Amino acid sequence: MLSLLLVVLAAVIILLIKMIRIQKHYRKLLMGNKEIGLEELLLNYREALDKLKREQERLKTSTRKMEYLLGNSIMGVGLKRYNAFKDTGSDLSFSLALLSKQNKGVVLTSLFGREETRVYAKDIEEGKSNYNLSEEELRAVYEAQQMMKQLEKPGGEK
Repeated sequence: MLSLLLVVLAAVIILLIKMIRIQKHYRKLLMGNKEIGLEELLLNYREALDKLKREQERLKTSTRKMEYLLGNSIMGVGLKRYNAFKDTGSDLSFSLALLSKQNKGVVLTSLFGREETRVYAKDIEEGKSNYNLSEEELRAVYEAQQMMKQLEKPGGEK
């Protein structure tokens, strides 16, 4: 009989120790807040999780819009200055290429002369134009494409 009593006493002590551990974990779970129960805590966590999911969706939508806008914005710029006519001094003529990530854009060329200055715009699709491009315009497009390649590298390294 005594042995049975000792076994029961040992079992009670083990159960008390386990209960104390569970209580510690429970208090830790409630973060010291004795005013709310486990059910309310779980409901609060659920509301917070739902709020985070809504914010995540809003951020995804916003990111998609920014990526679209960024993809259509000017990402590459190439400038080639030159002297278009022998009778003028200095490199006052230029070709300026402005390209998006999709290799679309425009080449603006200004030819400076003593009597007049002419400006031309030629569209660029997939890195090419339907119009003949001069050597200087081709160089400006190439420089713009090189700038975009640099931006694609991690950290924009050169």
